[in-house]
Amino acid sequence: TGHLHYYAHLDRFAPRLEEGQQVEAGDVLGTVGSTGNAPDHAPHLHFAVRAVEPGQRWRQGEPLNPFPLLVGG
Repeated sequence: TGHLHYYAHLDRFAPRLEEGQQVEAGDVLGTVGSTGNAPDHAPHLHFAVRAVEPGQRWRQGEPLNPFPLLVGG
């Protein structure tokens, strides 16, 4: 089982950012936007973490509370 970090509604990703790339606190990943089904008047970021098995798509994973993962707890 691995963790999938899901970002939605971004206007654009940071230049040279690649899937699977190691990032650190403070790294810019993208800019908020209103893409997909987000309303044009409310740019925002949808962030989720899911537990996924190899070959699973993000929608198939089990939703996780991201807070313990982000604070190292």
